[in-house]
Amino acid sequence: MEVYQRRENLRYSDRERVMSSARKLKGTGFGILPDLSKEIVDRRKKLMPKFKKAKEDGKSAFFKRSEPEKLFIEGIRIF
Repeated sequence: MEVYQRRENLRYSDRERVMSSARKLKGTGFGILPDLSKEIVDRRKKLMPKFKKAKEDGKSAFFKRSEPEKLFIEGIRIF
């Protein structure tokens, strides 16, 4: 069962507090995901093969919360 609740106009500081606390839900079957626009989701999908390859190679790879459409591998921004 999936439950979605959307909160509009959440202040940035509140959003960051919620997102940083989301890890406490690990293993519970619940999760919190950021609400990203279709454009950002599409950009991330294009970068996902590079992200997966970097992870397989044991490299640090992540998308920043402040720049969700930009991929960083080993601290270097990849487009």
